[in-house]
Amino acid sequence: MFKFYSSICLAIFVVMLLCPLIILTPKAETDNEKTAGSEETGKIETVKVMMTASNTVAQVDIIDYLCGSVAAEMPAYYETEALKAQAIACNTYLNMMKRRHESNPDKSLKGAYLSDNSDTHQGYIPIETLKDKWGDKFDEYYSKIKNAVTEVSDKIIVYNNEPIIAAYHALSPGKTESAKNVWGQNIEYLTTVESVGDKLSPDFTETLKFTPEKFKEYANKLDISLGDDVKQWIGKVDKTEVGTVNTIALGNKNVTGLQFRDAFELKSAVFTINYENNCFTITTCGHGHGVGMSQYGADYMARQGSDYNEIIKHYYKGTEIISL
Repeated sequence: MFKFYSSICLAIFVVMLLCPLIILTPKAETDNEKTAGSEETGKIETVKVMMTASNTVAQVDIIDYLCGSVAAEMPAYYETEALKAQAIACNTYLNMMKRRHESNPDKSLKGAYLSDNSDTHQGYIPIETLKDKWGDKFDEYYSKIKNAVTEVSDKIIVYNNEPIIAAYHALSPGKTESAKNVWGQNIEYLTTVESVGDKLSPDFTETLKFTPEKFKEYANKLDISLGDDVKQWIGKVDKTEVGTVNTIALGNKNVTGLQFRDAFELKSAVFTINYENNCFTITTCGHGHGVGMSQYGADYMARQGSDYNEIIKHYYKGTEIISL
């Protein structure tokens, strides 16, 4: 899923690079949505996507691409309005990457707009792979996703008439985090908002235990020197208001919460750490970088009766949905 902060960081720089180029001209508007259209900002009909396994470029119909992207990024059993919100987020990212391709193509993509690798772009699963993945649930799941995608396939999210960085993650710790705190870049529409439904998730917390030997093994990834006194390995921990670890003193270094999360393979940089009885206990809260739309929170809002417009407006403050 698109819960990887590395690709979002890339997207931040993409937007900064393309800001002068990405101007959308509204033609008409309703209470909830605006419509824009031109040769430059028209709806994408086919998507050029790099398939990393074969290192080839596939040309995929927009509906098929968005179905495969939503299927890769969000559980198919989530509510339809949450799937619509996810489809619009995926389409927004696709449009941003297409514009980047047109102005400054990445030669490694061999003419594609983006890849199917969720570690660098956003995920995409072809229909044949989904058949294997879902088995006898395929018809039910694919029909559900396709119906959601078809209804919103011409829509993207904009802020000040520019496509947004439509960041999302699996599960927040009860509040989403600001882009400023996670990536050091202030983005007006990626601020802290309540996501109360996340606290009801059975996966809200996870507890991991490490022997001192195993803890040192993970810490070595950060090129850190740990002394003989195990009780001195962990020092001051600085956190945001939401609970994300900004920095943690580890042995002879201060490392960021994201660095610690990566090294120790944690679900989240929202964590507590304790040492007792010759054991380190790390408890994480939420899943992912915490910025933008919480996917579990979106599903919870949909279950409470919110539509995709309300979900998007909640998680991406001050944005609008336009039809291309």
